[in-house]
Amino acid sequence: MILVLLVLSALLFFLSMNFVEKPNKRVFAVGGSFILLALSLLGIILNAHSYFGMSNKTVETSKTIYSASPSKEMPFLLYQSVGTADKERVYIYKTDENQKKPSTTKPDIMVKNVVKTTSEASAFLVQVKKEKVYSSEAMKFIFGLAGNDHTVKEITNTFYLPKTWTTLSTAQAKKLESLGKDKDYQAKMKQEAQSFIGAKVQADMEEFGAQAKSGDMEAAQLLMDPAKLQEKQKELVEKYTKEFQAESMKKLIEEVKKAN
Repeated sequence: MILVLLVLSALLFFLSMNFVEKPNKRVFAVGGSFILLALSLLGIILNAHSYFGMSNKTVETSKTIYSASPSKEMPFLLYQSVGTADKERVYIYKTDENQKKPSTTKPDIMVKNVVKTTSEASAFLVQVKKEKVYSSEAMKFIFGLAGNDHTVKEITNTFYLPKTWTTLSTAQAKKLESLGKDKDYQAKMKQEAQSFIGAKVQADMEEFGAQAKSGDMEAAQLLMDPAKLQEKQKELVEKYTKEFQAESMKKLIEEVKKAN
């Protein structure tokens, strides 16, 4: 519509200068063309700088996110600092467990990222987007040529993480990966795991023995059945293996965070 007014203004000026002979009519026509031009320019300026003809719209979306960490025992939300002061961060995550290339937040001044802890079992991201949209179809028709419909003014990303999650910088994640692949560290963890798991299983076996002596028939039957006892020991080994992996990963992350 603005383009139409500009064309009409130019056309009116051309016609008045070339085909209107009477001075009074020419002045009137030229004045009209300038008024159209002024209105058009004013509308363009107000729309571009003050969003004239537009209103605010808030769009909120929520989605489950997954860790970019290969470890299921210790999921984490990765971030990359923007600049040296660590005032702004780009967060890295997945929206699907099988996603090959992780998603990231935008490194933009209009984007605000917040990390909170939740009691929910899954992590999720709530995004609140504030944008400018045309207040009516008429306004869209008049100024739509500017292409500024749905102009984003502010985005707030709030990450809700379960207590089992932690946040790590990309540098810390690389350090964590490096330590995890270190042969000396692996040997140390293997030895500690054997001691930890062995002690836990032994304690449980002794507890079953004490229960059997006190008259617990279920415990007695378990100890008297080699197949069931072996299955129970296997179950306990799996349980304490996961427990050890989670604890060791937690300690390793704390060491990495202290070092960086």
